[in-house]
Amino acid sequence: MTTGDEGRVRRPSRRAWLWGMAASMAAAAAACKGGDRTTNTDGRPEEGARRPLVSLSPSLTETLLALGAGSQLLGVSDYCRVPEDRDYPRLGTALTPNLEALARLPDRRRVLVIANAMKTDWTAPLRGLVDARALPWSTPRELAQSVHTLGQWVDRGGEARSLAAGLTEALKAAPPVGGARVAVLLDAGGGADDGAFWFVKSNSLHGSALHGAGFRNAFDGPTQGPPKVGAEQLMAADPDVVVVIGDVTWDPSRARAAVAPVARLAPLRANRLGAVGTLAYAGALSEGPGLVEFSRRLRRTVAPLVAGGAAP
Repeated sequence: MTTGDEGRVRRPSRRAWLWGMAASMAAAAAACKGGDRTTNTDGRPEEGARRPLVSLSPSLTETLLALGAGSQLLGVSDYCRVPEDRDYPRLGTALTPNLEALARLPDRRRVLVIANAMKTDWTAPLRGLVDARALPWSTPRELAQSVHTLGQWVDRGGEARSLAAGLTEALKAAPPVGGARVAVLLDAGGGADDGAFWFVKSNSLHGSALHGAGFRNAFDGPTQGPPKVGAEQLMAADPDVVVVIGDVTWDPSRARAAVAPVARLAPLRANRLGAVGTLAYAGALSEGPGLVEFSRRLRRTVAPLVAGGAAP
């Protein structure tokens, strides 16, 4: 995770993080469009910058830490990853906030609670309790705009401009012309769940990172609903390259287990080309600044598979 903070990172269990990531990917596709409806025209909260913050989205927490604004955080969500020396209270999630804990926050009328915009208005239950703001975060453009907004709120405009520029360079909404067709699959604990595979959608932030790495998505159309396919659908897509991703570093045995469900599909083009690989490290599932590193690592992982398998 590219937060600018050194040391080990607190994180939820891998299984919880995987399902939280899948749910976040599904929610992002349905996120509200048209900008942030809860801020002034200049992007600042009504009372100005430097207010204490509670972040109920992992991506926003990661961004605030990357901007060097960790000291303004009073609490984070149950799924946020933070350095072990930052013992922030866990205050639920945007959809299931811990209302009692939020009510006990010191000077809570000044506290600004933030999370990603969703189809569901998660701010409604918090009205009258705390000031809650939803930030658009479902496309590269929205992400960059919201990074600028966060930079204004925490008086880190320069850092925000640099971070937004890096994200804009790494994330591309449109796929490249030509090139290998890649299926990026999420690890399901060493085996596909009921014969199904979770995949990275083209219309997602990780899908944009794949485009930014210079590759097309084997699942190239907009996907509505959970990004999940069966073996027959994966065979029909017939990607040139398959990469299975996970959020912790794997030893060789664990990596073999992760790709085993794919390896069983012998006729798959990627298997015939020897173009099946893994990309597993802490932060691979980031939907914040870590997307820049994900795009870089994905390029380094896929390029030799393309060359070795003679894929387009």
